[in-house]
Amino acid sequence: MIPLNITIRKNTNISREGWKQAKREAWAEAARFWFDFILPGHFKNSASKRYNYQPRKGEAGNSSPGGFRRSYTGKKLARYGHTKPLVLTGELERVIDRRFDIRVAKSGVGVTLFLHGPKYLHQFRKDHSAPDKAAEITATDKRDRDQLSRLITRVLAEKLNEAGEMKTIAKVRGDRSSLTFAS
Repeated sequence: MIPLNITIRKNTNISREGWKQAKREAWAEAARFWFDFILPGHFKNSASKRYNYQPRKGEAGNSSPGGFRRSYTGKKLARYGHTKPLVLTGELERVIDRRFDIRVAKSGVGVTLFLHGPKYLHQFRKDHSAPDKAAEITATDKRDRDQLSRLITRVLAEKLNEAGEMKTIAKVRGDRSSLTFAS
């Protein structure tokens, strides 16, 4: 959830419907930004640490009883030549990067981004401590949330300023606005 609260002076020239439309456009822009710029970062080697992915066998701090070569990470390196997180064959990275649907709430206080990925994205066994890939791929850190918050604020300011005089927008904690991800 991205905490965001907008304050507008009383003398604004924007209608209630215009305000809702501005919020919907801002949230849709944030979802597109996440898909275009933040999602690809989940497939980089640094993402494991940045987004606190569950360690796989063979990674630092999670050794395999059979040694590195017999671990998940060792086999992935030997067979596919990489150790990128969330990627074994590359199918997830290829498929999820093709298509998405954005659904903005009618009230304009949130957006859901539907990602279309392979079936195995949601198949994991908690009793075997398997990683929840859907949760890992949609994880955000403070830097991502701050970027999205600044983007939403900028888009809203642009929309409001189109309606008339200059407005001020302040970020305050506690709003119910949210950016959620579904797959």
